[in-house]
Amino acid sequence: MKPQRILQVATFFILLFSGVLATAQSSASRSESQSAQAYRKSQVYYPAADCAADLRRLEEVLRDAHPCLYCLADSLALHTAFAQAIAELEADPAANVTENKFLHTVRRLVAMVQDGHLYAESNTSLVNYVSEQGKFFPLSLAIDDGKAYIREDYSATLDSAALGAQLLTINGTPVTTVIAEMMPLLSADANLQKAKWRQLENVFTFDILYWTLYEPTDTYQIIYRTANGSVRSQDVTAVAGSIINLANADNEVTRHLTVDETTSTAYLDINTFYNADSKRDNAAYERFLAQSFREIKQKGVKNLVIDLRDNPGGLVHNAYRLFSYISPTDVESKVMVKSSSFLKQQKKLSFVEIMLKNLSRTSYAARIDRAPFGTLVEVKSKRHFLKSNSLKFTGNTYVLANGATFSAASMLVKLCRDYHVGIIAGEENAACQAVSFGDLVGFDLPHTATKVYVSTSIVTRDDDLEKRSIQPEIALTRHIRNDARGYDSVLQQLLHLVGQAPVAHESPHP
Repeated sequence: MKPQRILQVATFFILLFSGVLATAQSSASRSESQSAQAYRKSQVYYPAADCAADLRRLEEVLRDAHPCLYCLADSLALHTAFAQAIAELEADPAANVTENKFLHTVRRLVAMVQDGHLYAESNTSLVNYVSEQGKFFPLSLAIDDGKAYIREDYSATLDSAALGAQLLTINGTPVTTVIAEMMPLLSADANLQKAKWRQLENVFTFDILYWTLYEPTDTYQIIYRTANGSVRSQDVTAVAGSIINLANADNEVTRHLTVDETTSTAYLDINTFYNADSKRDNAAYERFLAQSFREIKQKGVKNLVIDLRDNPGGLVHNAYRLFSYISPTDVESKVMVKSSSFLKQQKKLSFVEIMLKNLSRTSYAARIDRAPFGTLVEVKSKRHFLKSNSLKFTGNTYVLANGATFSAASMLVKLCRDYHVGIIAGEENAACQAVSFGDLVGFDLPHTATKVYVSTSIVTRDDDLEKRSIQPEIALTRHIRNDARGYDSVLQQLLHLVGQAPVAHESPHP
């Protein structure tokens, strides 16, 4: 699986990188209206009739390709929403519709499916904006309970008192209003609110959505409330996309092991199960796990903390492989892939075959191709089983998750819960425990070239469970004001509970 969060980050990385040269060549001084001018020049328009035709095509593909379109969505409500959107466009078929406005329509519709993997993007206007040297909102935010807190300032305008402060308004608009407008444009399993809040904490996601909703400026007036309760107003300078891009190099693959022998605790941090190059990276991942659990065994570690926070998922095989190291029981993986007219017409079976080869040595592409439309083809695998149990961990396992733990990472959390392996800590994750999807295949809508990624398989399904996320056994609350200054309050709390390690002073945000 290739989770939507990785797609978002990768897409924006490419777009922003394309603007680095133009930014470097620009003059140091810019007029106040530079970004507004760039925004107007960047806009792309489509005839309403073409947009209506594309919505018809989108609904057709979703019905054909999605493995369980109405598992979480209300069928009547979804069809009615499509019909209303099409009718509005056809009321004036010659009218011009901006790319951003049409993208909002598509995103609202796919969000109604309540599948966190479903995702739509259309970036022609964004590419134009970057090439016109337009700038972006310079703050990254932490979001809890619909409220936003300043985490980083890429413009270097604010003083240290602003870090962790509650952001109240942007250019006169309450931030609660901004977030409320963004929420319907985000897809999440079972429409989980916390999962959407965590998506908005990604500066790329927030900046793109803000850019599509509000006309950009070269400076933004913000009002925020500091820790002592004082309310401040200040202008912050917009920044080039390349600055945000460089400041967020931590989006790269992170896998590392740290062992604290004084508390006999190992900390295993894995921020993705996705491999960009399946053959090379898969081998590196296998070596990393083997080396890590060999070190854990050699040092006689008693406690293992596996950090899956902000892990958007990736390959099912990689999640199951890690589970094999911590579970006394070998568990066969199973995925149900839907055979559809869409897969065959798009000739994407080669893509599906590559994904399934990560689950099993047997290619299931031919089976999917032969299966009648609408059939779910069961794909099972034992390839992740360890050849030897000598490196299996038998101590105390703690799995740390949050609202951005998704897809294959959430599957690992569910496996631990279902098979009573370890203790789940942190906060609720981003996947619905009753049903979760995967194996994305992208396609372009024929008239607007809007790219839509649709799930083609059911990864987990348990109709006896509530349609909500998995709740932690140890609930940990983060302290945003401290985290904005470089602490990891949630990890510190867990390590303190696990090994009685000292925990840094913390002060909760309001």
